[in-house]
Amino acid sequence: MLTRQFIFLCLAIFVTFANQAMLIPTIPLYINSLGGSASLAGLALFTFAVPSFLVRPLMGNACDKWGGAFVLIAGLGILAIGGLLYFIPYMAAVFAASILRGTAWGATSTGGLALLVTTSPQGRRGEASGYYNSAMTSASILFPAVALWMIHGHGGYRWVFLLSIVFGVLAIPMTLAIRAPREPTAAMRSEDGGPPQPAINRGIILAMLLNLGASIPQPAIVSFLPLYAKHLQIGDVGLFYVISGILTVVLRPLLGKRSDSLGRGPYIALGFVIQAIGFTVVFFGTTKIMVLTGAVIASFGPALVGAASMALAMDFAPVHGQGRSMATYSMTYQLGGGLGSMLAGGLADMFGLPSMYIGALVVTLFGAALLAATWREIARPQLDFRRSLPSSA
Repeated sequence: MLTRQFIFLCLAIFVTFANQAMLIPTIPLYINSLGGSASLAGLALFTFAVPSFLVRPLMGNACDKWGGAFVLIAGLGILAIGGLLYFIPYMAAVFAASILRGTAWGATSTGGLALLVTTSPQGRRGEASGYYNSAMTSASILFPAVALWMIHGHGGYRWVFLLSIVFGVLAIPMTLAIRAPREPTAAMRSEDGGPPQPAINRGIILAMLLNLGASIPQPAIVSFLPLYAKHLQIGDVGLFYVISGILTVVLRPLLGKRSDSLGRGPYIALGFVIQAIGFTVVFFGTTKIMVLTGAVIASFGPALVGAASMALAMDFAPVHGQGRSMATYSMTYQLGGGLGSMLAGGLADMFGLPSMYIGALVVTLFGAALLAATWREIARPQLDFRRSLPSSA
C-alpha cells in the first residue's frame, strides 16, 4: 500500500488541507479586524463554499481529460493566487479571494480523489481511503490552533496568510512526484471493450446516499454539541474535539483495511450501528461523561461509513470516468454538512435542542435501511461492482 506514489499523494493532501485549515478560524477574525460583522464573515465563508460545490463536476471532466495531477496542481496554483489577495486589507479583496479559493478547492479536492483511485490497488481501496482521510483530518486538527497562536501575538494575520500559501506551494512538487498511470480517455469504453460506461451510475449514487446517511447527522455533534452542553449545564465539552480527532486519525486506516477483507457492507453497517448508539447515549445523557462518551462513539460512524463508502465509489467508478465519478461523490461532504446543519438547527428551534439527536438517529436509520435493501450487491468482499450492477441508475 505505501508505494512512492501513494505516499506523495497523502503528503500533498496533508499540506493542501493545512493550507485551508490555517484559514478556517482566521477569516472571521480578519474580517472583524477590518470592521466587518459576523454576518459578513458568514457570507465570506458562503462565497467560498458555493463555487467549491458547483465546479466539482467540471473538474471531474478535467480529471478524465488531463489527469488528476494536472487538476490538483492547477487548483494549488489558484489557491496561492487567492491567498495573495488577503494581503490587500479591503473587504472586496477578501471576497474575491474566497471566490478564487472556493473554485480552487473544488479542483484540489477532485484532483486528489482522482489520484486516489489511480494510485490505490483495487483490493486495498478501503485501506487507501482510510489513510487518505487521515491525512485530511490530521491537518484539520492541528493547523487551526497554529493559526490562532500566530494571530494572538506570534506574527499576526500576514504570517498566517504567508504560511498557508507556502503549504499550498509545497504540495505542487509532491504532486509532480506522483507517476500515476494514465488511461486513454478518447473512448470511454468498459474494460472488456463493451459500450461506454456512464460516470454517474447506480453504484456511485448508492455510495453517495450511504455517505449522506453518516454525514447529515454529524453537525448535531460537531457544530451543536457545545450549545447542547450549555443547555444541560454540564460545562465545557471541548475535549470531544481532541479525543474524536485523534482517534479518528489513528483508526481510519485500520478500519478501512478491514473493509477490504470483510467487504464494504459489514463495515458500513457497523458504522451505522455505532452512530445510532452514540446519538442514543447523547440524547439520554445527563452528565458530562455520558454526553462526551456518546459524542465520541457517534463520531466513529462517519469514520467507518466514510472510508467504506469512498472505497465503494472507487469500486463503482468506470475506468475512463473516474474523475467525474469521484467528483460527484465528493459533493456529499459539503451537501451533508449543509443539510445536517439546517436539519439540526431547524429541529432545535421548533422542538428544542434534544430533538436534534432524534433527527440524527432517524437519518442514521434511513441509511441503515438503504444498506439493508442493497445488501446483496455490496456485502461481499472483493466484488467487481461494475459487473454486478446495471450500468445506469
